[in-house]
Amino acid sequence: MDWEKINLSRRLATPVLWVALLGFLGLLLVSIVTDIDVVMRGVFLMPIHGFEDFKSLAFAVLIATSFVMVLLHGDNVTIRFLGKALGKRTSYWLEAFASVLVFVFFVIMEWQLVGFVVELREVNDTTMTVGLLTWPWWAISVAITGLCIPVQFFVMIGHFLRAVRGREPGGTLRRLDEEEGGSHVPN
Repeated sequence: MDWEKINLSRRLATPVLWVALLGFLGLLLVSIVTDIDVVMRGVFLMPIHGFEDFKSLAFAVLIATSFVMVLLHGDNVTIRFLGKALGKRTSYWLEAFASVLVFVFFVIMEWQLVGFVVELREVNDTTMTVGLLTWPWWAISVAITGLCIPVQFFVMIGHFLRAVRGREPGGTLRRLDEEEGGSHVPN
């Protein structure tokens, strides 16, 4: 496979954008229903029954939708002062190493979250107010978080290719945009 001709991060941009968009719309919906709940609670003394249960489970899913986009865009926390001080080539290798650490982190996190979901299912864990099963919500969250592993793998490959070649682009869309002077939103 000719890695020079294939920009892996670009190929992932559209599906990742849809995941993030669905998460954003979900957060918007939860915030609107929260406003309605506040009004119902304050004016009519009638909160939406079970909404707190639903909201706590929905946030597990909705927050997971942002992880994939953050990784693909390179918006995770990075400290680049050492790399800048040591030069561009060293900076590329430091970012490649950091991308390995992020990849390992997400693999371990996913492994732990799968165990958590299995445990929730085995004990039939439910929410306190309305008794919603918690494991299906967490399973969706784990599936979405699982998308981070292939995304970060491709980001990691891009960073290593950049370090070896000594030139841009790297594995994230942020670097591609800086090189191309364009937008990361796919056509």
